[in-house]
Amino acid sequence: MFILEITGEPLPIAETGGVILIVGIAMTIGWLAYLYR
Repeated sequence: MFILEITGEPLPIAETGGVILIVGIAMTIGWLAYLYR
């Protein structure tokens, strides 16, 4: 509730989580590709 009031964004937690998830997946794919090339 406090985060919503401070930032004023509708879903700051969901947006941040989505970005972290995408970055994590991209790093994992890149790491696996580096190992198995």
